[in-house]
Amino acid sequence: MDKLKNVRSFFNIILFKSIMSRLVLLYLALVFIVMIVSGMFIFINIRNLEAERVERDLRHTAILIEDRLIRNLPPDADPEQVERDLAILVPEGREILRVILDYEGNVIAPATGGSFQDSVIITAMTGQEDFQPWVRRAVGWATPEGGVARTWLNYAVPTFNSYNEIEYIIFLSMDASALLTNLDAVTRTIVLAVAIAMVLAAILGVLFSGTLTGPISSLTKTAGEMARGNLDQKIVVKSDDEIGQLTHSFNNLAESLSKTIFDMGSEKNRIEIILNNMTDGVLAYDSDNNLIHANYASSEMLDISDIEAVSFSHVMKTLGFDIDNSVELAKTPTADSVIEIGEKYVSVSCNTYRNIQGRAEGVVLVLQDVTKHAKLDNMRREFVANVSHEIRTPLTTIKSYTETLLEGSVDDEITTRNFLETINSETDRMTFLTADLLELSRFDNKQLSMQLEEADLVSLIKGSIRQNSVLAQNKKQIIEFEPPESSFPIVCDSSRINQVFNNVLSNSIKYSGDDTKITVTLTYSDKHYKISIKDQGLGIPREDLDRIFERFYRVDKARSRAMGGTGLGLAIAKEIMDAHEGRIYALSDAGNGTTMVLRFKRN
Repeated sequence: MDKLKNVRSFFNIILFKSIMSRLVLLYLALVFIVMIVSGMFIFINIRNLEAERVERDLRHTAILIEDRLIRNLPPDADPEQVERDLAILVPEGREILRVILDYEGNVIAPATGGSFQDSVIITAMTGQEDFQPWVRRAVGWATPEGGVARTWLNYAVPTFNSYNEIEYIIFLSMDASALLTNLDAVTRTIVLAVAIAMVLAAILGVLFSGTLTGPISSLTKTAGEMARGNLDQKIVVKSDDEIGQLTHSFNNLAESLSKTIFDMGSEKNRIEIILNNMTDGVLAYDSDNNLIHANYASSEMLDISDIEAVSFSHVMKTLGFDIDNSVELAKTPTADSVIEIGEKYVSVSCNTYRNIQGRAEGVVLVLQDVTKHAKLDNMRREFVANVSHEIRTPLTTIKSYTETLLEGSVDDEITTRNFLETINSETDRMTFLTADLLELSRFDNKQLSMQLEEADLVSLIKGSIRQNSVLAQNKKQIIEFEPPESSFPIVCDSSRINQVFNNVLSNSIKYSGDDTKITVTLTYSDKHYKISIKDQGLGIPREDLDRIFERFYRVDKARSRAMGGTGLGLAIAKEIMDAHEGRIYALSDAGNGTTMVLRFKRN
């Protein structure tokens, strides 16, 4: 294992993945840049100094030629004589070339004649001296184009007569081969110095980085052991510098962390004991929908034995929430509700817990068994329904008519008969109301059993239309239905479904005017049969559509009571449809009639 770690460390250094390799690389780069910049500065300075020295020498030579030769040169001087005098004055060698030209650039000496075309000569012809170092060109004795290509340092200066006119041009060119050889030697010396400096810098860099990375490696190794749970770690402090202070602080951190984790473990155990002995269920999820905690009471209330193996979405569906994100759960309107699980009623309360920055990190659900309270509330609602305004109204009428008869009106036969008919009518109404309430009570208590059998939906519709045809004829109404040729089989309690059809059809007839039409249509899809019953009545306002299936709810209370309605028919119809896993709903606008839709599952 140690060999593997050493090999890995070696490759980290080679691939510059360690701090040590990066420090050494940075140190070498710094030394290299400094040496290269310094070497280039020295090289350029030496090169410029040599060029300045040659310029001074050539200028001095040109002054000598002008003073001792040019000033004494007659206008018709013999070029060969000038060449001999020039050779005595400035002997020509391999390293230097000297030429005297007239003001037009024609060669006077050497005697071979010809002309030189050089930038410094052109400048001199304008009356200015010029020096141009390090020129690469071929320069011969007499013909520039015939020489060997070498590097030269060129100088040209004009001479003037007494009229301040250019009379001659002195052109001097020195071979730079010897200078370049010296510069090459300087370059080799600089390169050697850079190489030696890089080697020494690498050695010093490794030694220097080792003093920094050694303690850091120890800290990293110890931190890894702590991450694996070995908190009893301590590093030996070998210095008093910043690294030593860091090591000392790390030792204190390890000791504090060990104590903190011990205290947290003790606190967690106490909380676990408290939560597991609570009668309320507690579920905690983090922001990734992972279960953090679930006590025994929560598993019992949800009737889930191994709740840790159940997904968050499944638990939410059990609680009646269609939510997949724990953070969004507490933001929903259903976050605090009472749900029915089996025979139990459970109150669910959700609270989001947040971190120090205020960001939601999860949700805690508290479950309370409120079965007793829910049953008491159901009993209260049932009692309120039985003694509601719908029962008190006919009782009031019966009592007032009876008191009138007892006070003496019984002697009036006509009045007595009318009162007794009203009392009889109100008694029938109370009988119907009581029957409806008892039926709803059976639905609420799930005491009403369905006699399920296969029936033809088309036949059921036809039968209901026949039963209500007389009532429609009395108002000169037409019930229009085009039955399909094929049958539409469903599994249902025929008498209950017929009760739903009769209730919807009778409502359409009651709330539609005379000489109107009621249209019944039957359509189907792959999964459902749909029956639509459309009338031409007053219609239902949009705000009342969702409430017409509530018990005792009426859109027009006076009109409904006048027509003998109890306000429970549609509520019973909805209970019957729900028991058949179907659906009933209304489509309407005030003044445009109403369409009642019944949807059944296909077999």
